[in-house]
Amino acid sequence: MLDKYSLTNRCRLLRRMQTSLVDIKKAIKGMIVMSSDLDMMYTAFINNSLPKIWESVSFASLKTLSSWFIDLVSRVKFMRSWLENGQPAAFPLPVFFFPQGFMTASLQTYARKHSVAIDGLSFAYEVLRVAPADITEGPDDGVYVYGMYLEGARWDVENWRMTDSTPGKMYDLLPAIHFKPSINHKQ
Repeated sequence: MLDKYSLTNRCRLLRRMQTSLVDIKKAIKGMIVMSSDLDMMYTAFINNSLPKIWESVSFASLKTLSSWFIDLVSRVKFMRSWLENGQPAAFPLPVFFFPQGFMTASLQTYARKHSVAIDGLSFAYEVLRVAPADITEGPDDGVYVYGMYLEGARWDVENWRMTDSTPGKMYDLLPAIHFKPSINHKQ
């Protein structure tokens, strides 16, 4: 269920980064002409923002360049671990370029496994009481997902439900969630 779209775009991004960094180094040394793309890239570096030349093949982000780079490294690390060690027990949803594709792939896997039409499937979900790092085995059906945030609300761990946000805190991390494919599920 590895998201091929995420892998393809990640490889494209890394190649673009590599070639443009080599080019800007040469341009700064005066070995090649500083094109408008390289000049904008240089300006973006000075302003700690994502260069447009990378943004066109990157995952959506409003982060500064330094925060974006930390995020990129964690995404690449996760994908490499998945490729080398096999499917993880839980997935950090923000690592995917197109999370909807990943979730649809989960429904497709369920549909094939149980010989049901994907059109009638939707997700039931359960908020897990275990930390993502403590999840050692994936579910029989569906996926464990973490890394999602609530905006303007928070998860009340005492009463195990969503509630009003803490004053002054705009975002709150949700616990891991088990998304379970279900036939004709009603919320």
